[in-house]
Amino acid sequence: MDPGRTFARHLIATGLLAWIAAVLSPVEFRPGVGDCPSWQSVFLVGFGLWIRRGVGETPVYQELHRSQLKSQAPISEVLRTTFGVVCYA
Repeated sequence: MDPGRTFARHLIATGLLAWIAAVLSPVEFRPGVGDCPSWQSVFLVGFGLWIRRGVGETPVYQELHRSQLKSQAPISEVLRTTFGVVCYA
């Protein structure tokens, strides 16, 4: 992934959040106090997906994906092996 494009996406995301914080009142901006209208939520989800598409996978994951060594039940495997860490986090 091109570092310049990734940096630009992060910069745009930071700018968008700063704009939202400037436009909304402090009561509206706090989570759980004032709900964003539906169109804003849809826009933010779409924007987040656009950012995620620009972030490449790690080399370790790419190698696992190529070698087909992925777990059949990843959530249960994580909970079985690192339950304490998951609960702490």
